[in-house]
Amino acid sequence: MNTYFDNLETMTRTERASYQNSKIAEMARLGFERSPRIKKIFAERGLTPSDIQSLQDLHKLPVINREQLVELEMSDPPFGGLCDPDASIERIFTSPGPVYEPHLGSDDPLWARAYKAAGFGKGDIALNAFSYHMVAAGLTFHGGLNKVGSTVVPSGASTTQQQVQLIKDLKVTGYTGTPSFLMAIIEKACELGYDFAKDFRVKKASFAAEPLQPSLRQRFENEFGIDTYQMYGATEVGDVAYECTEKKGWHICEETIVEIVDPSTGGQVNPGELGEVVVTRLNSIFFLFRFGTGDLSSLIEEACPCGRTSYRLS
Repeated sequence: MNTYFDNLETMTRTERASYQNSKIAEMARLGFERSPRIKKIFAERGLTPSDIQSLQDLHKLPVINREQLVELEMSDPPFGGLCDPDASIERIFTSPGPVYEPHLGSDDPLWARAYKAAGFGKGDIALNAFSYHMVAAGLTFHGGLNKVGSTVVPSGASTTQQQVQLIKDLKVTGYTGTPSFLMAIIEKACELGYDFAKDFRVKKASFAAEPLQPSLRQRFENEFGIDTYQMYGATEVGDVAYECTEKKGWHICEETIVEIVDPSTGGQVNPGELGEVVVTRLNSIFFLFRFGTGDLSSLIEEACPCGRTSYRLS
């Protein structure tokens, strides 16, 4: 499994472009065949699947933001006509709106790249403090940890005192959740008389869902000996990018196409320029092309010393 991830992550830029363009073309063909909404979008713009063959062609399609996705799903529940009606869907998640999201299946290496880059693997006991109720977070992060060989403690929204007990009794070595909640757990452990750095085995943490402030990262790493990493994604499209050991930008996952666009026009900006992060997740079930996250970033094209060859988000 790890070899599989490495092979994709170290492709040459030419190989990656060829690989991703073929996936884009296939998704366009399948979406046109299986999604009523995509067929309608194509017809409105005078497009056929042959017009969408590469990343450069995606600008021909509209950017769909979260508010528009909610409207589509309300008018045509549950998935706005974007999902293959005959697809075998393992589970359906929800997020406020509501937005309904079909789980893309256990074959998708969702979040596994991020956890591998953060050093999670066989022998780790990972505390997963993301919610397991209705939303995608708990189960999808759980799956990513499983894919890299870690044992997962599904602690979810348990109290900080319960989390401390689990970390102590189960000899937890890694944490995934929000940075603020990890700090709350550490503070509770101190209240209970523990020295977190000496009495516990947590040595790595991978965060999502809120920013990791530099001052907090410094405390985790210098005071408590916890190596910290950040993951970036959205419930509508899954994992998008992640930090490696260099911690100088976020590597874009091989299963996602990221465009940086002018928010006012939807057109792709030049490399290095700031713009909105627009994501297309390559898959054969849910044909959500060009999801507008509302987040701003730019692309880093320089090679990373870690050996991964993907572009990074700044």
